[in-house]
Amino acid sequence: MKLNFPLDTPNNNLQADIARTIREYYPIGIQGGTDEYNNHPASKKLYAAQSEHADDYNTHMKPWATFFSNLPRGYRTKVLNNTLPGEPSYGGKLVLERYADDSMLRFKELIFNVSWIGKFYTVFGIDETVIRDEGLGYGYSAINVITVSPYREFEKRFKYLQSAIEGYFEGYKFVPFMNCSARVKEVETEYIYGSKATVYSCLFSHLLNTRHLPSIRIRGDWRYGMEPSKRKIILAPPPSNN
Repeated sequence: MKLNFPLDTPNNNLQADIARTIREYYPIGIQGGTDEYNNHPASKKLYAAQSEHADDYNTHMKPWATFFSNLPRGYRTKVLNNTLPGEPSYGGKLVLERYADDSMLRFKELIFNVSWIGKFYTVFGIDETVIRDEGLGYGYSAINVITVSPYREFEKRFKYLQSAIEGYFEGYKFVPFMNCSARVKEVETEYIYGSKATVYSCLFSHLLNTRHLPSIRIRGDWRYGMEPSKRKIILAPPPSNN
């Protein structure tokens, strides 16, 4: 099921913060790659931030490096930096399992992102299989399932990552998978065109769109972390016929 994210009528405070951030950094209703898009104040603000980070990469990465260095020793060897240049977030992954033989690879990992255009973060787990083809020099990968909440073998480490991120990045809010995977109408990003942008691609990275969502199967509660709606429903008696 594909949901649309409500930019104009957010349901709760988290969605209102997300909508405000997306409008701040992305043009609405303008085709990506055009002069109009590139010269829009929102695009210019994002490009300026990306340029500043590229020019002083060590300073940009310092908060992320410090976060990693503060992890307990048992986690440091299992948590890997997965930050991609030009993306609006820091990225990492926590390896739970890794299996390899001559014909295949299998990974079980928790993916986590911390946005630098707004105070948002997210966590989800993936099970991935790669069929090797040494003759071609690469493999054929498939995401078997995405775990979207603290569930079974992911539960302990999922909760740990949430606690660690919120403890270091003060005031940051968890973005539920239900919001991350929602489409943002009339918004295009640097990598996602044709009205296929999601909240995740706007705040974090394009990888959920290009690698994970095409064959989405999920475990757990995809509403996990959702804030209650701020809309009030009033039940009234039916109108009188008089």
